[in-house]
Amino acid sequence: MNLIRLGLRKPIAVIMFVLAVVYFSWPVIKKLKVDIFPEIESPAMYIAMPYGGLSPAYMDGFMANEFQKVLLFVNGVKELDFKSVQGLTLMKLTFYPGTDMSQASAEISMQVSRAMGFLPAGAVPPMVVRFDASSLPVGQLVFDSDQHSVTELQTMAITKIRPMFVNIPGITAPAPFGGNMRSLVVNIDPQRMKAAGLNPEEITLAITKNSIPSPAGNVRIGDKNLMAPMNSISSGISEFLETPIKKVAGRTIFVGDVATVMDAADQTVGYAVINGKRSVYLPIIKKPDASTLDAVENLKNALPMLENLLPDGVKINYAFDQSIYIERSLSNLIFEGVLGALLTGLMVFLFLGDPRGSLIVILTIPIAILSSVITLHFFGQSINIMTLSGLALSIGILVDEATVTIENIHQHLEMGKQKSRAILDALLEISTAKLLILLSILAVLTPALMMEGIPRDMFMPLSMAVAFAMIASFIASQTFVPIMANWIMKFKPHKRKKKSFLDKLSIRYQYHLRRGFKNSGWRIAGYFSVASLLLVLTISMLGTEIMPKSEGGDFQLRIRMPNGTRLERTEETVKQMTRSIQEALPANSLKISSAFIGMHPSANPINPIFLFTNSTGEAVLQLSMDKKKLEMGTDEFKEFVRNHLKERYPAVNFNFEPIELMEKIISQGSMSPVEVKVSAGQLKTAAKHAQKIKDLMAEYPFIRDLQIAEPINYPSIDIKIDRKRLADFDLTVQEVSRNISATTSSTRFTDKNLWVDPRSGLVFQVQVQVPENLIQTVEDLKAIPVKKGSSFPLLADIATITAKEMPAQVNRRGPNRYVSIIADVHEKDLGAANRMINEVLEKVGEPEKGVRVWKEGSTVLLEETLMGLLSGLSIAIVLIFFMMSAYYQSLRIALIILTVVPAVIAGSGLMIWIGGSTLNLQSYMGIIMSIGVSISNAVLLVNQAEWNRKKLNLSASSAVLLSARSRFRPILMTAMAMLGGMLPMALGMGDGGEQVAPLGQAVIGGLLSSTVVILLILPMIFGKIMKKASYMDPSLDPEDLNSKFYEG
Repeated sequence: MNLIRLGLRKPIAVIMFVLAVVYFSWPVIKKLKVDIFPEIESPAMYIAMPYGGLSPAYMDGFMANEFQKVLLFVNGVKELDFKSVQGLTLMKLTFYPGTDMSQASAEISMQVSRAMGFLPAGAVPPMVVRFDASSLPVGQLVFDSDQHSVTELQTMAITKIRPMFVNIPGITAPAPFGGNMRSLVVNIDPQRMKAAGLNPEEITLAITKNSIPSPAGNVRIGDKNLMAPMNSISSGISEFLETPIKKVAGRTIFVGDVATVMDAADQTVGYAVINGKRSVYLPIIKKPDASTLDAVENLKNALPMLENLLPDGVKINYAFDQSIYIERSLSNLIFEGVLGALLTGLMVFLFLGDPRGSLIVILTIPIAILSSVITLHFFGQSINIMTLSGLALSIGILVDEATVTIENIHQHLEMGKQKSRAILDALLEISTAKLLILLSILAVLTPALMMEGIPRDMFMPLSMAVAFAMIASFIASQTFVPIMANWIMKFKPHKRKKKSFLDKLSIRYQYHLRRGFKNSGWRIAGYFSVASLLLVLTISMLGTEIMPKSEGGDFQLRIRMPNGTRLERTEETVKQMTRSIQEALPANSLKISSAFIGMHPSANPINPIFLFTNSTGEAVLQLSMDKKKLEMGTDEFKEFVRNHLKERYPAVNFNFEPIELMEKIISQGSMSPVEVKVSAGQLKTAAKHAQKIKDLMAEYPFIRDLQIAEPINYPSIDIKIDRKRLADFDLTVQEVSRNISATTSSTRFTDKNLWVDPRSGLVFQVQVQVPENLIQTVEDLKAIPVKKGSSFPLLADIATITAKEMPAQVNRRGPNRYVSIIADVHEKDLGAANRMINEVLEKVGEPEKGVRVWKEGSTVLLEETLMGLLSGLSIAIVLIFFMMSAYYQSLRIALIILTVVPAVIAGSGLMIWIGGSTLNLQSYMGIIMSIGVSISNAVLLVNQAEWNRKKLNLSASSAVLLSARSRFRPILMTAMAMLGGMLPMALGMGDGGEQVAPLGQAVIGGLLSSTVVILLILPMIFGKIMKKASYMDPSLDPEDLNSKFYEG
């Protein structure tokens, strides 16, 4: 080939190119992003629409319904989902891959502006946030102090720390979790208010009119232009207390006569509890274009600077650090790759017995790996667990090209040829076979081009890493290897006094292979029977997952107290649960606990994007465990916690949720592996059908934490105003509702009033309210005056108050509202959960008209992934068949080569089952790479056999026996070299090892079984199928010497 001669004629140029690859790889490696997973395209936008205090049903009607009407016009929208809780509607727009998100953002902004015109008075513009798989938290910045309140910590986090993130490359953060917004709070005393003949509305109006921003203006006196500000905004508590409300009987009533004023916070709706203590934390979000490791490292380096901005006694630390797991996983994978390379080199040396030849083979590994890394960088890829898996996987394959070359050079040297001639002849002889080997490997990678969604995003970087490394290895074997062979290999005639073990093994192999030809038909039939049986058994025994289960040591538990539970009771229960779990576990096995209890303040509407809760009775507890001290696997720990808590808190529901990045990406926002949604025009109808499904699911013994996620029957107080009575008292609903809002909530949402802290210059809101502790009974509520300027009528005079139940969360998709059935699985794979869902839905039967049922989350992704993998495997096999048929101009040869595929799949499946793994993206990649390598080894044998048959005019059996004798050592050597390279990965050692172990196991199993078949069965298949094959080419050209139509 021209490439071979080019290398031999321009050796210095080739070596300079190799040195350039090595030299320029270092700056490229320094620039590469490092992450746990490749960039996953999952385009989405969130719209957070707050309206403080509005009920979930009204939020659904006014917000979700109106926004849905206009958002349908946004291009590229795949799905619209709405969740409404008290005071907030969270809208998620999912887009099709490839959507121009810049255009989509512009269209959303336009449609949001349009929707604002149809919303109730007082609605503020929503917050619009772009969200994708890289927008997930990578840790928490925790604030701790014994001297400052939670509100003070919240203010510090917002005003001092969060703005500094602009100067820390790669990170951002939403508003803090756990604190509340600082406010100037006017607390009304109901008794003093009634004695003064006032109602909450009058107090609110007085404060609003007496503390307002006013333009300073200017006064020009002489040569001066002077600003003339005035104290139109009350400067502090004392001035607010001196605000006049009205004059009664010649006496002015001030705010201080009926209320107290405090520099405090908005009404508390949620807490963060870190290690059993109330605190505040900032979820750290990695920017999309940043490396997780670099971003977290930048934050850690900036911690001293950030802490210096805070008062004495305030400490900050970084917890739930995802970069530690990433760093350990990648370091472990690199270690496995290096160890695999060393084992590969050892195998090559043991087979060749030539240290110089082995050195040449080993040198091709870093050349190919570095070339692949550089090319990955130019294609915008990062260093992650998938690209590193591809590079580690390719190490065993890389040596195939160089090993076959060195082995063939040895064979030609042993013929007594001059070294330079032996090297050239050896390379020319196998150049075509090596090209076919390369094309076979590339062919099995083509399914990545056919996949879609997350499977494609995960599979493509791995395929690219292998493909680039293989192409570089092929070029190196055609150029670098012959140059180095000429320079450093020594010519020693093959004179052995004593046969080596490999020679003896080769002789015994040839003897048994010849004997096997006597009853080859039975052996071939036996092979296909055993392979078929193993295929059926492994398919029935193997579980299915999207990715291997992680043993990271971090857990997230969502806790649901009985509906209507107060925030304080929920907090107390969560603390008790945490202590109880900690006491039951081995000492010091719990590193840190973090809980968010209740809801997010309405001032932080984007926070529910990262952690959604629907009431004060809901909490999310995160536990970071020391795996070595815990001495439990993930499933075992979850079952322990379930049993422990269920025994002590039978009235509490809980479920484990994804916490690690990959789990969150795969779950696609779902809370559990099992998630089924039921929608209908009315929530009661949906809930009724959902209950049927839930009851059937409960019959499966491996189902855990089964529940309907939304609180449908939330206890409420229904205030029904009698409009006729309103008319009697000359009142309006607006007057009544404003008074009630100040009593049950605050005027924060009805009367905007701002205050500037004169010390810091920061702006905070003023709110009027009746203290929560003064409304303890329904009678207290009934006693609220509702008419301006009079202590009569009371609320009881114009309204009836009754207890009722209502939904605390209303979900909408399209015209219908829906509920979610969620569950976890114990010691079962995701495929088993998916089959269970399908069985249950079949048993329930067709829902009534207007009711819709669908699966969501990881089970849907599993079905898509398995379908993509199956079609991808079929495409790879068909492509190889086409390629081999085209090259050999023979369908028979192509079929013979493909007969190794059943052995590969059966062997891989068996080894995956023995290793306790499942069929997933990693094991699939191992299977498909095993097919590529096995096809390559089969090509080595069959290519030589066909050449012998045609060129030497031998019978098929004689030709293949001669080929088997010459190709025994190269096939065995390349197989053993790759097995050695895959062994560390298959053992799954170290952190994150379980994520890549199935890949190594699949390769080892497939290669072991296929090597046996290639050496023992494939020659017999060749002999049978090619026994009566023509020696002439199928050429139709009458001038072709090899055509039966040749006219010469």
